This record gives sequence, C-alpha cells and structure tokens, in this order.
Amino acid sequence: MTRRRLSVALVVVVLLGTPWADAAAQTTPAEVAVLRLLAEGGDADAQTKLAFLYETGTGVPQDFTQAWAWYRTAADLGYGLASDILE
Repeated sequence: MTRRRLSVALVVVVLLGTPWADAAAQTTPAEVAVLRLLAEGGDADAQTKLAFLYETGTGVPQDFTQAWAWYRTAADLGYGLASDILE
C-alpha cells in the first residue's frame, strides 16, 4: 500500500469511526476532502456527515443549502438518520 493510500485509509477510519461531535471537532481539510469523495461516490453515511459539517460550519463554510442537499441525497438512498433530520 502506498503512503498516500495508507494516509487516506487512516483518515477514513478516524473520521468515520468516531462519534459525530468528535469528528466535527477534529475535522481537517483533508478529512473533508475524503468525506466529499465518499459522499460523491454514493456513501449515505458520508453524505449525512458532510451535511452535518455544512450545517454547523465545521471544516467548511456554513451553508444550509448544501447541508439540506446532502441530507436529501442520503435520505433518498434510504438512510434513516438523514430522513429523520429532514422531518
């Protein structure tokens, strides 16, 4: 495994393996980039986490339109947490 792939894998494990509040508090630009790639690839959990970051303005500029769009995308995939947030 290359050094870059190992770094990306570690970022994914750290970001996705921690509670959301902790993940938001520790969010770096690299983690946001990886989360965005996962979200764009159809990962509903990543879409919901990215929406949360946009909603709170953590690691990205606060943008409620982006937050809603990512929550909606995840909810459309049947992700219950995103659906609950939109209700």
